[in-house]
Amino acid sequence: MVLMVEFARFAEEARRHCPGAVAYLRSAAESTLVSAFDPGSRVLVRSSTTLPIDQAQNALLGAGLQVGQGHWVAGEGHEDDALSRPLWVAAVSYRSHEDRPGLWVDASFEERSAGDVLNHLHEEFRREGSLSDVPIEDFIRLADPNVVLLSPDDLRHFAQERERPVE
Repeated sequence: MVLMVEFARFAEEARRHCPGAVAYLRSAAESTLVSAFDPGSRVLVRSSTTLPIDQAQNALLGAGLQVGQGHWVAGEGHEDDALSRPLWVAAVSYRSHEDRPGLWVDASFEERSAGDVLNHLHEEFRREGSLSDVPIEDFIRLADPNVVLLSPDDLRHFAQERERPVE
């Protein structure tokens, strides 16, 4: 059984479900993955954070956990087991130079604010050459963006609503 928790609750849940277990940390893309496993109950507690691995390690040590380098996975062949991690989705509609609005969609394993999303969009457009040296303030004024943020609970709710028969 896999329990996914926010990083702020990881130490508490690892102590509860995996007493005495080592919390393993591993860097992955823009996050640090954390896991603890209790072989007796077969419970795997997992989390991720945007903290660098050394800061995450210090936080867990400060919470009284033993730490190591590595990562427990739910089963063979599931290196990152990405589908079991919480997923946040952001969509931004914006005024474009075309005859219809633009739409940009992004996903993350960490919650982002609307400001974070707009900064990411602005940087991506600049890297791709869609924008020259337009400051983000001017970009926001000209593009008039509308940001929609969907949490894992929102996504689950939408999916469950689609499973209901239409009356």
